[in-house]
Amino acid sequence: MLANLRTLFMTRNLKYTIPALILVAGAAFGFQRIQSDNPEKESLILRLVTEALQGVHYQPRQINNEFSEDVFSAYLELIDGEKRFLYQSDYDFLAKSRLLLDDFLKSGDLKFFEESTALWTKRREEARRRFTRLLAKPLDYTTMRTLETDAEKRHFVKDSAAMDGFWADYLASRVMDRLYDRAYEKKDSINSAFLPGHPAFAKNESEARLKELEIHDEWFDGLESMDRSDDFGYFINAYASAFDPHSQYFPPQQQEAFEIEMTGQLEGIGAQLQ
Repeated sequence: MLANLRTLFMTRNLKYTIPALILVAGAAFGFQRIQSDNPEKESLILRLVTEALQGVHYQPRQINNEFSEDVFSAYLELIDGEKRFLYQSDYDFLAKSRLLLDDFLKSGDLKFFEESTALWTKRREEARRRFTRLLAKPLDYTTMRTLETDAEKRHFVKDSAAMDGFWADYLASRVMDRLYDRAYEKKDSINSAFLPGHPAFAKNESEARLKELEIHDEWFDGLESMDRSDDFGYFINAYASAFDPHSQYFPPQQQEAFEIEMTGQLEGIGAQLQ
């Protein structure tokens, strides 16, 4: 299979081979979902995609510590680039493997994937309970404080109390943005009913807060619908992006959706969309 992939990719224009590689990597296993009891298949897919990427590029990257660090950074960016879930202690724990991901790739060891996925899932569940609790009552809109929105300028938070504080500030800023948009939606007048101090503010604040709860519930419904195949997609894409930022691996069902979107048809069943 790998030899055939290399032959196929090296005989075509490079700008077309990268998307083809990612699609074929998913198709190589017959569009089967990756099950949690089949880590051998996951190890094989990871090696297949990485080796095929090496075969496609005219100057492939060496699988070494520098590559490992890039994979680690890409993976953290994918799962928590905004630093809304993981603590500093979580980062420190995962960072112990930042120079070992190249070795894990060569050996097919999925220990880092297992540990990081379990940790990310746990922190997502905590985050849902956190924003549900915080949005259940009015937030603090009176205390003057600064919220750094650029995640690159923030550190991971120290503990649960600090995470509560970050989420409280983050949610309060979103609710107030929503209220201020309503208050200043007309250029020539201000609707003070959406500003603190007005008798109608409590009602409008409650509606804005419930809207934020609805938005976040939808977001986390999507996160909770992810299965191991989706989690593995994040992991393998960290390796792919370390080779080339424009390369992407699609898990089988995502690949089907991609094919339908791009071509209007699904290979294998003869279906075509008009």
